Amino acid sequence: MKLKIINYKMNFMEQILAKSKNILISVSVIIFPFFFLPLTQEYFLTNKLYLVTLISLLLIVITLLQLGFNKKINLTFKELDVPIVFFLIALFVSVMATSANKVAGLLTINFGFIAFFALTILYFYLSRSKKLGDILKYFPLISAVLSFITVIFFFNPGAKINFSYDWLFLKNSNFTTLGSQLDLSIFLGFFLIYNVINTATSVKTSTRTAKQLMFDGGLIVFNLLALILTIYKLTMPSDQIANQSQLILPPWNLSWLTALEVLKNIKTGFFGIGIGGFSVLFSHVKDVSYNQSFLWQVNSFNAARSTFLHVFAETGVLGFAAFCLIVGMASKKLLSALKETNVHTDLVLLISFFVYLFVCLFFFPPSFSVFFLLFVVLALISEKDTSVTNVAPAIDSPIFYIGFSAVMIIVVGVAMFFLGRGYVAEYYFQKSIQGIAKNDARIAYDYMRKARSANPYEERYIINFSQVNLLIAENIARKPADKITSQDRQTIAQAVQAAISEGKELIKLNPQKAQYWENLALVYKNIITIAKGADVWAISSYQRAIVLDPTNPNYALNLGGIYYLLGQYDQSTKMFQQSLADKPNWPNAYYNLAWSYYQSKEYDKAVNAMEATISLLDAKASAADWQKARSDLDSFKKQLTEAKQPVKTGDLNLPEKPVPDLKPKLDLPKDASPTAR
Repeated sequence: MKLKIINYKMNFMEQILAKSKNILISVSVIIFPFFFLPLTQEYFLTNKLYLVTLISLLLIVITLLQLGFNKKINLTFKELDVPIVFFLIALFVSVMATSANKVAGLLTINFGFIAFFALTILYFYLSRSKKLGDILKYFPLISAVLSFITVIFFFNPGAKINFSYDWLFLKNSNFTTLGSQLDLSIFLGFFLIYNVINTATSVKTSTRTAKQLMFDGGLIVFNLLALILTIYKLTMPSDQIANQSQLILPPWNLSWLTALEVLKNIKTGFFGIGIGGFSVLFSHVKDVSYNQSFLWQVNSFNAARSTFLHVFAETGVLGFAAFCLIVGMASKKLLSALKETNVHTDLVLLISFFVYLFVCLFFFPPSFSVFFLLFVVLALISEKDTSVTNVAPAIDSPIFYIGFSAVMIIVVGVAMFFLGRGYVAEYYFQKSIQGIAKNDARIAYDYMRKARSANPYEERYIINFSQVNLLIAENIARKPADKITSQDRQTIAQAVQAAISEGKELIKLNPQKAQYWENLALVYKNIITIAKGADVWAISSYQRAIVLDPTNPNYALNLGGIYYLLGQYDQSTKMFQQSLADKPNWPNAYYNLAWSYYQSKEYDKAVNAMEATISLLDAKASAADWQKARSDLDSFKKQLTEAKQPVKTGDLNLPEKPVPDLKPKLDLPKDASPTAR
C-alpha cells in the first residue's frame, strides 16, 4: 500500500514537472514580444535576454528534478542539432580566442555566447515538445496585441500625461515592446505571413464560419496597418542625423570590406575578430568617402549591414561555416519534406517563415529578437524530423544520474549567480543614469560604483563612471578660487585620479577601440587647467585614437583644439588641415583653421579659410553661424593686431578651457600615462 502511495506521488510530481516544462516553453514564445522592464538602462533586449536565459536554466532544473524521479537519462539527437551545437561552439571559441573583452563577448545581447546558449537550450526543448504545434494557435492573439500596441502608440497617447521618471518612455511615440522599430516591423511581417496563410487555408478548406473568416480578415488588415505605420516611422526623419530616415544602417561596401579584413590574419581568418570586435575593424576600413556621406557623424558601427557578414567578421570561417550549415541543413529538411509529402499548411508556413527570416538576416544587422524567431522556426522544422538518434540509451545507474545531476546543479547554480550579478549591475546602472538625469551627483556616483563592483568588465559602466568622476572634479573646480578648501582639493584629486584610472581600465579591456582612447583624451583635456602634465597625456591619447581611426575628422579637430589652447598654433594648424583632408566640406574645421592662421598672424590664409567657411554655410539655415563668420571675416580683413576671442555660436566654435584654472595645479600620479597595459 505504501509503495502504491509512493508511486502515485512520484507520478503526480512527474506530471506537475512535465506541465511546468510545457508552460515555460509556451510562455517563452508567447510573452517574448511584449516582455520588458524599466529596471535596466536598456528596457527591452536586455530583459528579453535575461528572460530567455532564465527560462532555459529553469527548464534544465526541471529536467534534473525529473531525473530524480525517473532515475534514468535519455539523450536524443536530431540532424539539425549538430550544426546548431557546432555554431554555439564556434561562438565560444571565437570569444576565448580573439575577443578583447571576453566577459563582454559572453554577455553581448544581439550576438553573444550567452544569448545563443539560451536560444540553443530553448531550441532543444521546443523541438522535442509535443505541444509545440499548439503554440502556433497563440500567434493570432500575439499578432493582434502587438498590432494594437503599435497603432495606439503611433498616435502618441502619453504625450500630454505627466508620468513619473521611470515611465517617461510612454511619452515616446516610437515606443515598442520590442525595443526597435526595425525588430517590430520584422515581427509584424512574420505574424502577417501566418495570418495570411492560415486564413487562405481556412477559405480553401471551408473549415471556418463566415464570421470567423471576417475576424481573420479584419486581423490581417489590422496587422497590415500596424506594419505600414511601422515602416512609415522607419522612413521618418531621424533626430540624430539631419535629412535622413530613422533607419540608419551601416553601408554595404564597408560591411563587406570589414568582413574581408579578418582574412588578413590566419588567426582572425579562422576565428574572426571576436564577439564585439566589429567596430574596431570598421574604424580601420572606412575611408574619406565615408566622411562625405550623411553617416560621417557615426564614428563606427557595432554590427554589419548583413547578419551573414557580421557572423563572418566576428567568428571567422569557423562560425560562418557553422551558420551556413544551419541554413543549409534546414533548407534541406524543408525541401525533403516538400518532395516526400503532400503540400499542407504547416509545411507552407515553415517554408514561408524560413525564407522570410533568411531574407531579414541577409539584409539587416543581427538582432536577438530575430534570432529568437529563427530558433523557434528551426525547432518547428526539427520537430517534424522523425529521424531521431538515441545517443544515450536510458541509464538507470544511481551513481551516474546522481553524479550527473550534481554537476549540472552546480553549473546551473553558478550560471544563475553570475547572471544575477549581471542583472543587478544593470539595475544599479539604470539608477545611476537616473541620478545624472536628475542632476544628483551623489546618487549617480554611488550607483555607478555599485554597478562597477557587480560587473567590473562592462565597458558602458566604466566609461560612464570615468565621466561621472570627471564631472564631480569639474563642478568643484568651478568654485571661486577663494572658496576652494583643502578638502575640495583632495576631492578633486581623488575624482581626477578615478576618472583617469577608469579610462585606463577601459583601454586595458579593449585597447583597439579608438573611442576609448578618445574618452581618455577628453578626461585629460578637461583637467588641463587643474592638473600638471594633463595636456601631454591628452595629446598622446588623441594621437593613439587617430592611429586606430585615421580618417575620423573629429579626432584631428579635437587634437588641434588642444594645441590651440596651448598656443601652439603651428601644430593646431596642421591638425585642422588634417581634419579638412578627412572631411573637406566641414565648416567648423575651416573656422578653426581660420582662427589658427589668424593667431599665427597669417592673415591672408585666415581670410581664405574664413571665406571657405562662409561658402559652406547656409545663410538661412545657419544664420547665426553665417553672421558670426561674416563678422570675423571683416575683422580678419582689417588685420587686427589682437585676436578677438569668438563667442560660441551654433556649430562654429573654437576650443574653450573646460574649467577655470586651479592654482596651484594638482600633480598627476606617476602612472597617469595612458599607455595600454
